[in-house]
Amino acid sequence: MRIAVVDDEKNWLKQIKKYIKDYFGRVDVTIDMFSSGEVFLQRGRDYQIVFMDIEMQGRNGFSILQEYRLNHGDSLFIILTTHIEMSRQGYKVEAFRYIDKHEMQEITEALDSALLNLQKYQTVSVPLKFLGEQEIQCYDILYFEAYDHVVLMHTKENETYQCVEPLKDLAKRLQDKGFVFTSRSYLVNLEHIRKVEQNMVRIAGNRELSLSRSKSTEIRKQHFEWKMRRANG
Repeated sequence: MRIAVVDDEKNWLKQIKKYIKDYFGRVDVTIDMFSSGEVFLQRGRDYQIVFMDIEMQGRNGFSILQEYRLNHGDSLFIILTTHIEMSRQGYKVEAFRYIDKHEMQEITEALDSALLNLQKYQTVSVPLKFLGEQEIQCYDILYFEAYDHVVLMHTKENETYQCVEPLKDLAKRLQDKGFVFTSRSYLVNLEHIRKVEQNMVRIAGNRELSLSRSKSTEIRKQHFEWKMRRANG
């Protein structure tokens, strides 16, 4: 995980870095600090999360992020400001969150949501028949299916691959990445569930997968919580 903090006031830089370090604890995370937007752009590095002060001398934060997004479209931008009314301009850079500098505790919730949002870009190693171990983005996987004594992986690109790992073992490895059993035969990515009905779930591509009656309430709750936590609000 790589995080950038851009602010032209050293005091704010120190405070924000402390909040981030306290949040992650012993987890290995890189935090790069920049005292100007221009220096940040010159670095040209990919960051999963960018904390950006919008009220800096020279070019403001919105201008910097607009340029940065041209080559780093997957980053999440968290806007820092002492004038929260300026956050209305955040649509220009598709900002993920707005943090009032006088309410620094908001960083905790912002990081909670950001990490969940970024999970769709995480990769997982899946052993495939004929291809061996493959690193695949979680977001690219719709669901796994146990079919006629084999396990099939179905992707967003309408491709199907045969896995050489039992479905139960896959479920254990992927439970913290948003994959849930809707029935004994289907391990589904919560990210792609569009609707939960009484006996089936509708997923991306208008596909319908069976849903065990005993799991209906649980899946409905998990899906709701997943979407609420992922919400960019």
